[in-house]
Amino acid sequence: MIPVMLVDDEVLVRHRIRSLLNWEELGFQIVAEAGDGEEALQQLEQCSAVDVLLVDINMPFLDGIALSRIVRDQYPDKQIVIVTGYSEFEYARTALSLGVNSYILKPIEVSELRDCLTKLKAGLDKAKYYREALHQAKSAVELQRSTWLNAWVLNKLNIQQEAFEEARQFYGIQLEAAGLQAAAIEIDDMDSRWMGEEEKQLWRFATRNVVDEILQGIGPFYAFQGDGNRLVYLIRPHSESDLTATCSRAAQAVKRYLKYTITIGIGRVYDGYDLVPRSYAEALEALRGKFTAGRGQVLVYTETAEHGLPMLLDATHSDSILIQLRMGKTDWCRERIEETFMVMRGGAYSKETMLHAAFTYLAVILRVLSECEPSPSELLNLDWYEHLSSKETMDDVAAELNRLLELAATRVARHRTRNTEFIERARAFIEEYYARCELSLADISAAVNISPSYFSTMFKKETGVGLAEYLADRRLSKANALIRENPMLTIQEIALRVGYSDPYYFSKSFKKKFGLSPSQYLTK
Repeated sequence: MIPVMLVDDEVLVRHRIRSLLNWEELGFQIVAEAGDGEEALQQLEQCSAVDVLLVDINMPFLDGIALSRIVRDQYPDKQIVIVTGYSEFEYARTALSLGVNSYILKPIEVSELRDCLTKLKAGLDKAKYYREALHQAKSAVELQRSTWLNAWVLNKLNIQQEAFEEARQFYGIQLEAAGLQAAAIEIDDMDSRWMGEEEKQLWRFATRNVVDEILQGIGPFYAFQGDGNRLVYLIRPHSESDLTATCSRAAQAVKRYLKYTITIGIGRVYDGYDLVPRSYAEALEALRGKFTAGRGQVLVYTETAEHGLPMLLDATHSDSILIQLRMGKTDWCRERIEETFMVMRGGAYSKETMLHAAFTYLAVILRVLSECEPSPSELLNLDWYEHLSSKETMDDVAAELNRLLELAATRVARHRTRNTEFIERARAFIEEYYARCELSLADISAAVNISPSYFSTMFKKETGVGLAEYLADRRLSKANALIRENPMLTIQEIALRVGYSDPYYFSKSFKKKFGLSPSQYLTK
């Protein structure tokens, strides 16, 4: 619907104009009314979403002619229709000379109003069509320009110098070839902040406006949207140090006014259009340093030698983390992991190398989690490589590892508490039934409702002693006590009372534990 404002000092006239025809049927909607020109201007200032003004010429304070002059000057896209009587027709001629679109004579006839609106709508529709066509044409050219620029900085043009110059001139790239430098800008956490592409584009535009304003005076520059949601700047700075300082101010301005951070990577200065891709590649390499340096930084490319994994991250170190984590010493594990990351932050380690270290720790933590109890689906179904690789900074990766460490600490504590309960129940059962010669490991496991193999493993892991060894130790300790309390008992009687059906095997086991046979112990 095309929004319309009625401007007439007579309420009854405005009411009659409303009721003359079905406005919406013709594609119009009366959204506002004003009793004079001044009121009409106030409403336009508050709500400019009015495309057509139906204006009476003769009004107090500010008449239709004066209103039309102001509207044509301040709101050139508004359509104005003058309503005039025969005695005011000369005024209507004056209005037409001001660019008023049409006029209607009083008293208003339905057919005349309908014809006027129909012609007006046809003109508006045609103008809208041409605007959209022009916008599409400009968008197509801008897309071609952006595609060409990205192919240039990514070194993918593969064209002769003459063709490059023609394209550069066609796309309006007026930068001289000497002293060019590339900068790449990323809005931090963009994908998590905004989901829709239109919203992302809006904030990229806002960021570019702020950065452009700060870069004014640093030297000629050209900006465009690069690949991977980046903004790319090609600059001929007065000096490299000035550019770094100015980019720092730009990052601070974005944080102050837009309430989020950006990270800027800067390549080196080169002479020649053919070396722009090298400077841009360096800017991207510098930008990768955000993984270590963190968000909101200005990172300048420097040549560094890539290091391998630090010596402290060896198999022994991983085993120590595993053992301590199983024991519930989460703080110790966290400190060791942070020590590794501190070493790597201070050295020339790539994102891939630091992620390799993170995956080493991740494997240990996930192993402990799986040992405690079945892992939930969110851990089993997650693509951990993609999950950690998508993190913007090493601090984000460390935070995820800390989250898993806390989860492991909770599960280990719960697991050990539960295991302790099982072990205490098994010990109580053994204390009550150790004298049964037929007592087996299966009986003990059944008493705590756990499978024999799992309980035997768990018992030894928690106590350091095998279940069979513990049962034998309790029986022999009881035998020792019996010998001292009842020296008149025979070896066979003692053996049977502590669960041994074979006196010979009992004597052999007793001597192995105490260094003396039962008979020697009796005569001691």
